[in-house]
Amino acid sequence: PKVDEIYGLHLWNYQPVGTVGARLGPIMAASDRFCVHVKGKGGHGAVPDGTADAIVAGASLVSSLHTIVPRNISPLDSAVLTVGTLKGG
Repeated sequence: PKVDEIYGLHLWNYQPVGTVGARLGPIMAASDRFCVHVKGKGGHGAVPDGTADAIVAGASLVSSLHTIVPRNISPLDSAVLTVGTLKGG
């Protein structure tokens, strides 16, 4: 069937309690997941040159990922990339 309208509902903490916000067109970002495994080589803190530190590599990866949107998407367009969890140890 032909769809005339679609409505979505989303909790938005910045909207005053008891009010409803509305807007034409898209308003919230889509959600997707990605998973990256960084493997290193353990060692001793006294000889870091003998290790491949996955924590440092992972931290660098997060910093690099956070440059994707501002360097590749126009400020007039909407885009968000968030690294929500980083596990290591």
